[in-house]
Amino acid sequence: MALKKLLVFAERIPSLMRILIRGFYIYFFVKKNKSKLVVNVIHNLYIIKKNGICLFHKKYGSLEEDPQSIAGLLTALSMFSNAVIGEEIKIIATNNFKFNSLADDKCIFVTFNDNSDRNEGIQQMLENIKDLFYQKFPQIEQQYKSGNLKCYENFGADLENLIKIN
Repeated sequence: MALKKLLVFAERIPSLMRILIRGFYIYFFVKKNKSKLVVNVIHNLYIIKKNGICLFHKKYGSLEEDPQSIAGLLTALSMFSNAVIGEEIKIIATNNFKFNSLADDKCIFVTFNDNSDRNEGIQQMLENIKDLFYQKFPQIEQQYKSGNLKCYENFGADLENLIKIN
């Protein structure tokens, strides 16, 4: 209840909200949905090439595992699901946390978040991140083949502009 009151107050002052959120080391994605306050807690974001290489990783919260290890595991599960079922995996859930993913022919966009977060909101956020990523890096194949993964590091600044408290 106290968090909800804080969010309602801070919603009026976006810069205050960002300061408060960064203080918790977790990003809250807040969206008004039919007069309800919807809060999604994203702990980590991964953008993974279909061959298993993590192109971009942003840590907001709790998962401390190596991003390349996570990328390899999620890519293997995606390939297995495509081969056996013919469909992409969208959610891998435990009791408290889950991975939400959105895949296309080039990359897999993944969040690690609380299990209580709404899947529709997370999927929409992943769509927005995907669109921004391809807008920023339209020649992803050529950039990747150059071997310089550092070019993706500055995507964090663009991501900050996309992920705002509404």
